[in-house]
Amino acid sequence: MIRRMEGTPARIAAARIVPLLAMLLTACAGDGYGDLREFMKKTEASLPHHIDPLPAAKVYEPFEYDGFALPDPFRPRALRAEGATPTGLNAPDTKRNRDVLERFPLDALRLVGVLQQQGRIFALIKADGTLYRVKTGDHLGLDYGTVTAISETEVALHETVQDAAGEWTLRQAKLQLVEGAQEIRK
Repeated sequence: MIRRMEGTPARIAAARIVPLLAMLLTACAGDGYGDLREFMKKTEASLPHHIDPLPAAKVYEPFEYDGFALPDPFRPRALRAEGATPTGLNAPDTKRNRDVLERFPLDALRLVGVLQQQGRIFALIKADGTLYRVKTGDHLGLDYGTVTAISETEVALHETVQDAAGEWTLRQAKLQLVEGAQEIRK
């Protein structure tokens, strides 16, 4: 009688795999850390055996900050008191009405041309898309600038600025003719 055995191929495969796994595991069980242990012993022998104790902890002394009444070091300080009238030899006239071009910083103003009419020279200055005609003595810029001279290529002016000591000083400035602009004569 031929008997049929169920699960035989699975048993045969398991019988072959189990010994292989056992051999692999025994190969890994060997002690391959001998060189590491030797290195640790040498390193331990070379270390100092005495370690200095930690220094004593300093006692915390709380600090009470009383600087809230002091001026903020990160905020620009006013060189004169609020509402005070400027004084000094070069102090600007703060009571006069300011011209339109005194609303713009100098770097926002562009000299685009020079115009001569009836023997007088005018500078054509462009600010915020609008063209303005300026003559000697007119005011422009944020720092109380006054036009002192107009030439074919530049407008010279002096500005009145306050120095660190609070004194008013004159500073020279110029607006150069923008390339591509030209002189217009009538």
